[in-house]
Amino acid sequence: MGARVEAVRICIVFSAFCFVSALACGIWLLVPEEYLVLLLGESAAAAKAIVLPTALALGAMGIATGAGYFLRANGELRVATTLKLLCFPVSLAAVTWGTLVAAAAGAQVGLMVGELTRSVLAWGAVRRRF
Repeated sequence: MGARVEAVRICIVFSAFCFVSALACGIWLLVPEEYLVLLLGESAAAAKAIVLPTALALGAMGIATGAGYFLRANGELRVATTLKLLCFPVSLAAVTWGTLVAAAAGAQVGLMVGELTRSVLAWGAVRRRF
């Protein structure tokens, strides 16, 4: 039992690292506007508008990553795959709705919703099994 508890801890740390790394993408929000215009030209304003939703969506993916790795590493490939298949329609619907409502930023928010759903279910599966 001790080895599995340690493995869960490692996966929690890994998920936390992925989450924080993804949120670090948000550092673009701190870059002064004139530098963004130099780098990205006239698309700078549009790019800046999707930085935060993209960072949050990537962070949500990071939360699910550790649980998915743990399930697969412990022979629970069927569970991990089933979770992805169950969450796919949620992600697809959320991304589609988000795109219709708020274009690219809405799509990222929709992706975040789908990934948070997968995160909750995946970590719940880890908790139930181990």
